[in-house]
Amino acid sequence: MTAAAGPMTIGVYTDKITENNSSSSPNTLRGNNSDDVDHYAVFAVHKADVVEGGLLVEFLNDNDQTDNNNGTKGSAYVKVKAGKAAITAELAIKNGGNGVYETTDKDGDKNETQWGVFAGAEVEAGKVNINGLLGLTRNGFVADKHFTPTLMIGSDLVTALADFGRNPDSANRVAQDSFLAVVGVDVKPKPELTVFGKAAFLTMSAYEGYFMDGSANDTEKAHAIEFDAGLEYQIAQNTTYVIGVGYMFPKDITADDDNVMTLAHSLTLTF
Repeated sequence: MTAAAGPMTIGVYTDKITENNSSSSPNTLRGNNSDDVDHYAVFAVHKADVVEGGLLVEFLNDNDQTDNNNGTKGSAYVKVKAGKAAITAELAIKNGGNGVYETTDKDGDKNETQWGVFAGAEVEAGKVNINGLLGLTRNGFVADKHFTPTLMIGSDLVTALADFGRNPDSANRVAQDSFLAVVGVDVKPKPELTVFGKAAFLTMSAYEGYFMDGSANDTEKAHAIEFDAGLEYQIAQNTTYVIGVGYMFPKDITADDDNVMTLAHSLTLTF
């Protein structure tokens, strides 16, 4: 449900997941399903001239008998345009004291709050677009699955090696921190053709204690440098083809730390 108030839009939503499993819940025998999972959220978006901002807060209530999996998620973003330049920033927080968002570091200390901050900038100069991105996560925060800054970082592409911030040994929920910096250049020699190049630096304590394959690793942080290049061609108004090549120099991400090269291409149809 949404409502408009001048340049601002305010909305609320909720959803429920009901699990009717009597073997996992003693209260089910008394007619009270204790495994329900409820989400309650409120959001607001404000648009005015060259500035746009938004806020989302979501409450999670998981009535599990064996664990208190309640938690809260929140995010805020802002977009600012100034001539040929645009800046975007986002802050996201997850909190769940003794709950679903709680993580543990290598020393066994508990972390109740996860957070991540992201900032991007773009500058247009004729047929050239220069862009940059910074990402920072703390205490086990994992970026959204749609966050795919390079060919090998993120989960939307099959060529990606890992989500930004995810620990390979996710079963133990070991807390980790991550930092990412990306700089890129897009060139449009023709209106339907874009040629791009990227360079990225990644550092993650996500691999502290574990390599990507789950084997033992006593390194505190893992590092990687990646270079991408490719092109995007608009075949028709609703058809786009993208092809890219990525090359990564990893350090302490895998046991052998061999350099990695990948080729990715996709054909997108929109209706």
